[in-house]
Amino acid sequence: MPMSRQFTLGGRELVVDGGEEVVTLMKGLRPKPVRRYFVDIDGARFPVKQVLERLMEAKEVGLYAADVTSRDANRVLRTLGFQVKVV
Repeated sequence: MPMSRQFTLGGRELVVDGGEEVVTLMKGLRPKPVRRYFVDIDGARFPVKQVLERLMEAKEVGLYAADVTSRDANRVLRTLGFQVKVV
């Protein structure tokens, strides 16, 4: 069983079961255009903020991509084991 990780974003708590949960949530979604930072998920380049926004939506955190920074997204995704890359 994956180890849950807890993050604080915009004063709200986000609990994630691990990187596999993120991969599952992104299945079937079309990546938005990458501006600077991205992660590779199943061969697709997803902007880090798109991934974090999907995760926050699924966890009903009540925040959107505009409420967090790329730095926040990079921190969360790196902690979950993703390699954040730059265009």
